[in-house]
Amino acid sequence: MARRLGPPPWRESVTARLDAQTVGSWMDRHVRTSAGRLVITVAVAASFCCRREELSLLAFAAHVGGAGGLSSLIAVTDGALAYRMA
Repeated sequence: MARRLGPPPWRESVTARLDAQTVGSWMDRHVRTSAGRLVITVAVAASFCCRREELSLLAFAAHVGGAGGLSSLIAVTDGALAYRMA
């Protein structure tokens, strides 16, 4: 999904559809494994400091795409979450 979204500017029809749903509502329909649900839930909490029900799917997809993929986003070494400001 993040790859299909591509860089801004995004097509309005795509962004409206993704922005109208939350990561949580999308997960309820598409993510079947508990491991997959856990990874996305933790990525949302760590990256956005919120619950999956509070984050638009568009914001999450754009963030994942900007990080180079979900694996890059959640990586501890050289990943988006490798550093934090105290």
